[in-house]
Amino acid sequence: MVEKRMDTDGCYYTKEQFRSCYGTDENWNALEKRIDPRDGQAKVRRDFIDHYGGLSEWKEAKQPEYSEEKRVDPADGNSYTKAQFISCYGSDREWIKAAEEHRIDEADGKAYTKNDFIICYGDTVKWDSSRQVGQKHVDPVKAAPAPAPAPAPAPAPAPVPAPVVVDKSDEDEDLQKLDSPTSAPTKILSLSKKPSLSQDPGIPMKKKERVVSYEDFQVLQSKHRSPKQSPKASPSASPRPRVSIVVPAGSGSAPASPTQRGQSHFPKPSAGISLITSSPDVEPEMLKGERINLDDGKYSYSIVIVGHVDAGKSTMMGRLLYELNVVSQALIHKYEKNAKNAGKQSFHFAWVLDETEEERERGVTMDVAVATFSTPKKWITVLDAPGHQAFVGRACNGASQADAAVVVINAIAGEFETGLERGQTREHIFILRGAGIRNLIIAVNKLDTVENSEKRFGEVQAQLSDFLATVGFKPENVKWVPVSGLHGHNLVERKDDVFPWWKGETFIGTVDELPQPQRLPKLPLRMSVSDSLKNVVGGKIETGTVSVGDKITVMPVNQAATIKSLLRHNTMTSSASAGDYVLCTLSGLDEKKPNIAIGDAMCTPSSRVKLCRVFEAQIMVIADMLVTRAFRFTLHHQSTTVDASITKILPYNGKTSKKLEMNKTGLVQITTCRPICLEMVSEFKGFGRIVMRQAQTTVAMGAVTGIYPQAIKETT
Repeated sequence: MVEKRMDTDGCYYTKEQFRSCYGTDENWNALEKRIDPRDGQAKVRRDFIDHYGGLSEWKEAKQPEYSEEKRVDPADGNSYTKAQFISCYGSDREWIKAAEEHRIDEADGKAYTKNDFIICYGDTVKWDSSRQVGQKHVDPVKAAPAPAPAPAPAPAPAPVPAPVVVDKSDEDEDLQKLDSPTSAPTKILSLSKKPSLSQDPGIPMKKKERVVSYEDFQVLQSKHRSPKQSPKASPSASPRPRVSIVVPAGSGSAPASPTQRGQSHFPKPSAGISLITSSPDVEPEMLKGERINLDDGKYSYSIVIVGHVDAGKSTMMGRLLYELNVVSQALIHKYEKNAKNAGKQSFHFAWVLDETEEERERGVTMDVAVATFSTPKKWITVLDAPGHQAFVGRACNGASQADAAVVVINAIAGEFETGLERGQTREHIFILRGAGIRNLIIAVNKLDTVENSEKRFGEVQAQLSDFLATVGFKPENVKWVPVSGLHGHNLVERKDDVFPWWKGETFIGTVDELPQPQRLPKLPLRMSVSDSLKNVVGGKIETGTVSVGDKITVMPVNQAATIKSLLRHNTMTSSASAGDYVLCTLSGLDEKKPNIAIGDAMCTPSSRVKLCRVFEAQIMVIADMLVTRAFRFTLHHQSTTVDASITKILPYNGKTSKKLEMNKTGLVQITTCRPICLEMVSEFKGFGRIVMRQAQTTVAMGAVTGIYPQAIKETT
């Protein structure tokens, strides 16, 4: 068996995979473990040195037997490793939930955790009375004892049985098509996936009312964050059933086989579908931007927090929320005590946003956390993105929802240089540019730990300014501010004895001075789902408006629903517009159709978002890679992460080429492994930008210029 070791993301990888990810064997060697004779536990080399003071015991210790943990997936009852869970679902959320007890909710026959029951019903009554997974459903009527039958008369001689004639006229039409696929007038590509929660047969489907409060919103953000990218492996298509795509017969596309775990397929583009570069329902008047203010005179604004790992992003944001009285002092004292007991004394402010046990145990942000606060001019939605290399894909999805970005820099000698030369500082800045962000705040953190803070601030500013200019950020759109996230220096208030040389604004003052963006409320509704739990969805409204009682459609599952309630800035509201980050409770969902998942798009029924598998995009290669035809990569678009491939390199500016190199721009045709929701960047800017990644590297960024739309077959 090939040896594997667990990396910082909790997954096991071979030595070759470590080398492919990090470029050296240092991380692989540092994670080698041997049995400590004192307690029989497997420990790394550093632990032996700390305890024994040398390596003699390490050399004599035995190596542990390799055993990778597996857990049962409630969706199919089979056991899988953590890497297989991530490859199937796109994150480790289902891996964590697999360790929890599941019970059957008899309202829909699916298996849920105790926390899901509490969110849905508000208490544990239903949980206590529900049966466990695998326990047979007992019908109380059928379970009643039947009366004793009367004695039967003597049986008559049995007649000779007649030949049985099987009538296939009433067989399911889909089964008949599978028996003879070439006889049907159309070919149906069924991109079926196993459901994320197990379906228990024999339970009648019925609707039930669900009420979601602000407390549920907090649980939704902390326990049901958006699954994005799988570390060291491209995630497969979304693990749930999708609507069927109808392709004209004779187009040359063969029916797609079901996708297995960790694999994906790329159907051949259909010849009968025409390219479109504009929408007939979008008029020029709709594309005129507006500045939208709320009733209190403020306006909604989203900022994403990015930067190299250990730059202090979560600590800085947690301290900011504390300084603004968004987080109580009692909660901070509780976190401080718990962090000290866990041996992480300086992590208590980071725990405000890093809410899962796994994040707190590792000391690394693994998902995009959401928080809200207000300034004199704005209602701010903070998107705290992870900085670790294994979770850069999730930072892509956080950047797609932001109006501006805060790049946190670690001012400690060597840390800033590492992040800029070969770390996530460099990669995150490219991602921000690809997401269409134009305004940046550079927060130079941990300046209180260096001797000459003014000199170090100038060095960071000089080096980073040159790089930002080459990426395309204008100097007038980049604001600089020195801070100390752990101690709160220059976040909300300025202290005379700290950074006396700084004459500019505080961090919160710099955020409040960011220019108000232009919104497009007249365009049809477009909102990418970044949080989803049963009938509750959350995300940022890119265009259009929505009100309580409005009819909406969620694509690509083709779910029709009604807006039951809206939560904006932790407050219930009757309507929301472009730029607002909202939580919507939906009613009228068809439970026979697939559940709404992260990456779906909410739109107006009369003007639906375009569903496609093939599209054209103008891209710019930013990595030292050669992009050619059949180049495979992971595509990030809004909250969607999907496997994709380049099927054509098209002529660009009158020139034809067979390859695209670093710093080159070109026009390409891209095919995804499943249909996704897209729009042209000329009409819906947020829905028309993409990021391409491969092997833990951001390869290119681009904009959608043309779409081959797919027809939708209504599912029943």
